[in-house]
Amino acid sequence: MTINRKQLFKVARVVRRCAEEMVKNGDQGHVYVDKKHLGGGCGDVSFVLGQLTGLCHCFESGDYKGSGHCWIRLPNGEIWDLTATQFKVAARIYVVKGDETKNYNTYQRGRPAIAQLNSWCDEKWRARLRTAARAELRREG
Repeated sequence: MTINRKQLFKVARVVRRCAEEMVKNGDQGHVYVDKKHLGGGCGDVSFVLGQLTGLCHCFESGDYKGSGHCWIRLPNGEIWDLTATQFKVAARIYVVKGDETKNYNTYQRGRPAIAQLNSWCDEKWRARLRTAARAELRREG
């Protein structure tokens, strides 16, 4: 699947918005996901972005400035972080390029990172998020 930047932003906005709605309504899965910043939901939110865009192989786990974190890193090196707000980053969809990526340290990528995510997180919550985001994307056209 090939996705352009405009489509990626659209899917990222929808996934973020759906995750915010879910936690606002009390659906936080088996881990605590912060209602304001989505802290604790980075793996699930990033993975759903990967699933809906064909970029699961770009899913990474590691740390951001020393704190455990997950994100999507595109082949061009850009990092797409939908939960960087937990680190006091203002952008709800944080696209990181060049020198700014030095704050992200990758421990695992692709299948190993996904296996690690599955050991931490609630796959059922992730499935509900994916379903909600797909429905919203269909409504938006």
